[in-house]
Amino acid sequence: MVQHFAPPPALSPFVEGFLAMSFHFESASQQMLSARGVPMLVFPFKNPPRTSIRHGEAGSSYPHQVMDEPALLYTSNVFCQSDFMGDVNFVMVMLKPTAAYHFTQSNVQGLSNTVATLDDLHLYQHFDALQERLWATSATATAVDLIQRTLIRFFQQHAKIGVGDFAPVMNYMFRSPSLLTVHDLTRKFKCTERWLEKQCATQTGLSPKNWLRLIRHRHAANYWLNHPNRSWMEVVAQYRYTDQSHLIRDFKQFSGSPPAQHFLQYSDTETGLMQDKVGLSSLIGDGG
Repeated sequence: MVQHFAPPPALSPFVEGFLAMSFHFESASQQMLSARGVPMLVFPFKNPPRTSIRHGEAGSSYPHQVMDEPALLYTSNVFCQSDFMGDVNFVMVMLKPTAAYHFTQSNVQGLSNTVATLDDLHLYQHFDALQERLWATSATATAVDLIQRTLIRFFQQHAKIGVGDFAPVMNYMFRSPSLLTVHDLTRKFKCTERWLEKQCATQTGLSPKNWLRLIRHRHAANYWLNHPNRSWMEVVAQYRYTDQSHLIRDFKQFSGSPPAQHFLQYSDTETGLMQDKVGLSSLIGDGG
């Protein structure tokens, strides 16, 4: 069961939404997360679930066999896959693309496509009391409320949004109805390409060009979710891929498999985990 919770106003600059997962798997079950450039905080509750979250085929993974402490999962520009077993209870805090920068108070370029526990990030002391309460919590709504209250306090004390914040650029990239170029962004925000590259990498972990590729991929994937009977050649033409091979290469990088295979296996995951919305919420309802 997946439950969606909207962030309270105090968290809206940093959090896209909360996804609470409660499942029981009799046998090992694999799920795939398409890359969206979106950092996610993962808080287990009730009991440590057995998992093997990892990026790509053999990329960075959760360091333990069970999820026994909170972590920052940064699915930047490669897919992430997970194998679950038994009782699984955790809350995924879907952050805004620049929020990990404010959360860690450091350059996040090195966090791309990694799973880092909050202990690894030297942040666990801010959340240890929360995690102890989460182990004693069985109600999903209670777990989400506890996490929200703790995050509000944390961001109020640590986040400093000011001059140079890259969020307005990201918001523009998401809501633009056309396919942008880096030059378009420099003209829109009256900045140099060097500034754009540096701030984007520092605050999101990716370059602007990688973001534009990823956003186009999400446009194309979301279009197929809403129009499953359309041909892939229509998608190639609409989103200005060079050819079908170009589209397939991007799908393999961002989603782990060619488009037909991906949607045959993981359409339910795409829809259930709101992968057409999280991090790209401005695309909802526009057919993209």
